[in-house]
Amino acid sequence: MQRGDHLISPRIGYTHHGLYLGQQRVIHYVQDGVAVVTLDAFQQDQSCSVRHHLCRRFDAGQSIGRAFKRQGEDGYNVLFNNCEHFVHWCIEGTHDSQQVSQLVSTSLAASQAARLAASTVGQQAGKHTVQLAAQAATAAVTGSQVAGSTTALATGLAAGVTATTLAPLALTMATSAVVGYGVGKLLGWMLDD
Repeated sequence: MQRGDHLISPRIGYTHHGLYLGQQRVIHYVQDGVAVVTLDAFQQDQSCSVRHHLCRRFDAGQSIGRAFKRQGEDGYNVLFNNCEHFVHWCIEGTHDSQQVSQLVSTSLAASQAARLAASTVGQQAGKHTVQLAAQAATAAVTGSQVAGSTTALATGLAAGVTATTLAPLALTMATSAVVGYGVGKLLGWMLDD
């Protein structure tokens, strides 16, 4: 591990990124802003690896200097200005996050697969899919059960859609339901106060 290295430490569901300063210190971007911490604090009892940049625009000293210029900044955003964006900006001068790019690509692929499945089945099964999605969204916000989901799924299967074809649609709907449920809980919590 060398000064100016791009460090990556795994977390549950994502990876955390920082810039190694040397002497067991790391500068990274967290929700509270840009901070300098010990290597142990950065790793949080996890392993740590180095991402090598083939087209490094700034050397180690310049990268570290750029990182320190952003101390005091408080504009963290998980999708648009996260820890990985920060380190890429320090080293390459670009605003890039491979994690966000992969998330967007996966979401678009699932959406396209769902559209393809709906068009393959035809209008009748498409109506059932839309009805099921509406029921799932309503249930997520209200916390109720999804009525008729088995019927809609069976109709889709009877129309010739395989379980493999429905998997991306089911994943998208499940994700939407979880997010909707969380929003419903948050709204309920806010209204209770």
